[in-house]
Amino acid sequence: MYTEQINNVTTVISTTDTLANRFIGLATGTYCVANAKAIGVSMYDFDAGDSISVALPG
Repeated sequence: MYTEQINNVTTVISTTDTLANRFIGLATGTYCVANAKAIGVSMYDFDAGDSISVALPG
């Protein structure tokens, strides 16, 4: 699993390259909530400081 904390939000995602690359910007390393929502794995509304986990198959 891959864990990253950005703006006090901790996300945990698969380390499978194909999946991880959808969520981790190749240039910036930032977590992309828009992409997560686009493929239907992130349906959370949360405030900065909340901790959420996103688990992906694979």
